[in-house]
Amino acid sequence: MEAQDVELECVVSGHPVPRVTWRKDGAALPLAEVRFKYLPHGSLKIQKAGVSDAGRYLCLAANAAGSERRHFDLQVHVAVSIFPGDTNVTSMLNTKAILPCEATGIPKPTITWNKIYEPLDTGPQQNIYRKLSSGSLMIISTAIDDAGLYKCTARNDAGEDHREIHLAVHVPPMIEDEISNFVVTKMSRLLLPCQVFGLPFPELTWSKDGSTLPTKGDNYKILPSGKFIRTFYFSAISISRLFLLFV
Repeated sequence: MEAQDVELECVVSGHPVPRVTWRKDGAALPLAEVRFKYLPHGSLKIQKAGVSDAGRYLCLAANAAGSERRHFDLQVHVAVSIFPGDTNVTSMLNTKAILPCEATGIPKPTITWNKIYEPLDTGPQQNIYRKLSSGSLMIISTAIDDAGLYKCTARNDAGEDHREIHLAVHVPPMIEDEISNFVVTKMSRLLLPCQVFGLPFPELTWSKDGSTLPTKGDNYKILPSGKFIRTFYFSAISISRLFLLFV
């Protein structure tokens, strides 16, 4: 693990007492490096090992009678860390959404995904999700049911890290197909239907002959349901419905 002490054991014996030297990746270890401590029996202690200390070490023991050597391959593990990123993602219905989860660590972390704490299948046999090479999750075409809380977990031998991401799926405004031509008797009561749907719920306005109507007039009012010729605004998308009234 990074920042921990490591001892490469190379206990030597012989007569006369062998001289021990150490090399890393073919080069002699720097004698001035204070983190390298040469122990009396021949072993090497590396204090607070870092990523740069990873490599192939050689312990060479030699005296007048001959020499002996031993190799060590040192890998320094680094704890997992997920890069900062969005924790709230918004997607339009039937479009691609990407939930970011890029992580660093040694060895390279493996990344898994859950939705509301249930594991997600990101394998090639399904066509809803794709786990990108970065570890991020792509939802190929969002549906309303895809909205919710997702959890990304990155793991390696040195530990794990987590991130929760909330996905909101927005739905453009829709107006139900209802009657739009009316013939009424003068002074009679009339209800103009306007059933709408959208996420988030659309802002509703009514207009007559191109002029916006207040929510209440002398001879009309707009019901909380939106009924009564309105234009609907939703995240830069608008939809309208025209009524023709004959008296």
